[in-house]
Amino acid sequence: MKKIALIAFAALSILTGCSKTELEVSNETILGEWTETYEDYPYFMQDGFVEWIFRSDSKVDIHVYDVFAGDSNVSSFFELKDVEGHTVISIKAEAEGCVSYPDYKIVKLTKKEMEWQMVGTTFTPGTVGSDFRHFTRK
Repeated sequence: MKKIALIAFAALSILTGCSKTELEVSNETILGEWTETYEDYPYFMQDGFVEWIFRSDSKVDIHVYDVFAGDSNVSSFFELKDVEGHTVISIKAEAEGCVSYPDYKIVKLTKKEMEWQMVGTTFTPGTVGSDFRHFTRK
């Protein structure tokens, strides 16, 4: 009986040790370089890539490469806020040449992965890349 309990405890420890730990969403936990990726969503094909760099001065630098339009770089400002118990990220233009985005609810944040869902929408396969965004940390 002790062997069964020991084996069960070891298996549980291994499984929980491999799980992805959700982080508390804050400016500090999203700072750094993120790449928008959709490998886990085979029904969505990116025709380029988007890199996001969240900086400590609340600025976000966005580098977009599109196979048809080429490279572009924009900067904007981000703000995290609580909306009805959910952390929402706002990316707004506060200067000429900046770009605004709709507000997104941060639905997942780990050390290596982040997911956003546009406020007021729900996940469906057809909204990947617009209403739903998935990122991996560089």
